[in-house]
Amino acid sequence: MPTPKLVMVYLVEGQVNAETIANGNFNRIDSMIHMNVLDRDLTAPPGSPVTGATYIVKATGTGAWAGHDAALALYYNGWIFITPTEGMTAWIADENKFFVYDGSAWVVQPREATAIADLTTTPSATYIQSEHTAIYNKINALLAAMRVADSLT
Repeated sequence: MPTPKLVMVYLVEGQVNAETIANGNFNRIDSMIHMNVLDRDLTAPPGSPVTGATYIVKATGTGAWAGHDAALALYYNGWIFITPTEGMTAWIADENKFFVYDGSAWVVQPREATAIADLTTTPSATYIQSEHTAIYNKINALLAAMRVADSLT
């Protein structure tokens, strides 16, 4: 019996070709951690996929993708399909956006969630200097106003 989410096969003692099964499991994990999907608008597999490439199969998949609508298609010397589960997220490279699987479809992740990713970017030195200057000016204005208010009492 495989694992419920990534359909990875468990190894058992004395397993024949255990390395093949383990490598297949590693491929699934490799594709799912920090999932970077190349495209979600294809109904047929690309002609020359690169090993490790991940796609989301568009509805009405054809060829090797037939019957795998909305599934994750991973290429490792052949196609591996993973049925998404609610809450899975993926970066869609050709759209430059995060998507989340809501249980029935892949949808753009809400802007609030995407804003969290923006917090990981490093601001430029110019931006930091301008922000510090603005804060410094506000503090000085506040202190000056407090001095004026204090002198009136």
